[in-house]
Amino acid sequence: MSANKIGSNLDSFTKSKQENIINILSELKKIKDEGNVLYENNKLEEAKNVFLKGYNLFQKEISVIDNANLENIMNEIFIEYKKILSKLAKCYYKQEKYEDSIIYDLKLIELEPKNCKSLVRLFYSYSKLNKCQQAIFYGEIIMDLSDDGI
Repeated sequence: MSANKIGSNLDSFTKSKQENIINILSELKKIKDEGNVLYENNKLEEAKNVFLKGYNLFQKEISVIDNANLENIMNEIFIEYKKILSKLAKCYYKQEKYEDSIIYDLKLIELEPKNCKSLVRLFYSYSKLNKCQQAIFYGEIIMDLSDDGI
């Protein structure tokens, strides 16, 4: 096989991979926007289901995303994913499903340790579940962040 043919195949493979990543980003944005409209209209169950669809899409495509070598698009994907996680946790919290809210807030905290909204929601969720040690733990993190001027 000639060097030109190999190069051409690599270019088409790279272009195909880029298009796939761009499609994932586009789908995540569409899902986030759809979920936000439902959330704003207080259709929490429907919004939660839409955000779960976005969460599942990200989980299904994470290996493609991780191998993409397209830093700017990957950053955008992670931004959308974090917004979806936050809204998913918020839906569960508003439905008083605190255990589920905790699951998604903890996933978000793994990606963004100083996410104040998630930390506060974790504090309140654990408080509502009478899990005082965990609530105190997140309360102390919040206080440390406020001492740092954040």
